[in-house]
Amino acid sequence: MKRKTNNFWLGVFLITILLASFEGTLIRIASNDLSVPMLMALRYVIAAIFALPFAIIALKKHQVTIKRLLFLMLVSAPLIVDPLIWQYVVATTNASFAAILSLTAPITFMIISTIATRDRISSKMIVGFLSAVFGGFIMVLLPNLNSSAALNFGAIPVILMLIQGIVVSVLLIIFRKEHERGTPMVAILAPVYSTWAIISVAMAFLSGDMGQIHSLTTSNWLVGIYLGIVASILMNAVSTQYYERAGTTASATMKYFKKFLTILIPILVLGEMLSWEIALGAAFIIIGVIITSRKHKNKKLPYSR
Repeated sequence: MKRKTNNFWLGVFLITILLASFEGTLIRIASNDLSVPMLMALRYVIAAIFALPFAIIALKKHQVTIKRLLFLMLVSAPLIVDPLIWQYVVATTNASFAAILSLTAPITFMIISTIATRDRISSKMIVGFLSAVFGGFIMVLLPNLNSSAALNFGAIPVILMLIQGIVVSVLLIIFRKEHERGTPMVAILAPVYSTWAIISVAMAFLSGDMGQIHSLTTSNWLVGIYLGIVASILMNAVSTQYYERAGTTASATMKYFKKFLTILIPILVLGEMLSWEIALGAAFIIIGVIITSRKHKNKKLPYSR
């Protein structure tokens, strides 16, 4: 029964990743009309409005307390600078180096989550994860090595991306722990996106971009709804469910699969040719997903109970 449940959530997660993979493409399209602060405000306000009723219901059913919701607001606040860090890294290095740095995030998550959750792992699952890591670097690193453009390295961007990876990993672990306590997943996300909505609206006012709200088009609203509900609420809710059921290794491996789809979608939309590096990297990632999603006889880690 547990195996069937895991397969169900694997299928749901794969579909959700596919749906959320249009995020980058739609953000680039929306950026032609809206500034980054305004787009962030639109996205997170919609997400907060959608999630808040679930938090209110959870409070009435005593599934969560005000104290826990305030805690989630506090710990999630630093992550609002995530897109700003990415912009800084791209601006001070280049997009290629930033993309390579982003591949280290699942490795950071794998290490921190294994320590914090004491999830059991097996040698086969490690092989599967390393296969996905190898595939990710093939997709991103090889095209840059073959390119004439130089990679601009920088110590500060590396440190910022490392800190960002640690903070994101800790927040994902908190989501999982809170859900294991019995708090509904969307109720957990409500204070998170409410915090980001407040901060992003303040940023839009301070930057003078809030006036763009009067010129929002139907397509802008549709992009905002997609980003707020599908790419934010649905993606985080389903990924946490899968993380809780399948464990750290399988969840970390799926992050590389999402990376592959994020690269693939724009190629398909623009009608470009699929390079051999992306095809080869994708093959290793898919092999990794297959290995880590299968049931293995796991061994306890030395520090496991």
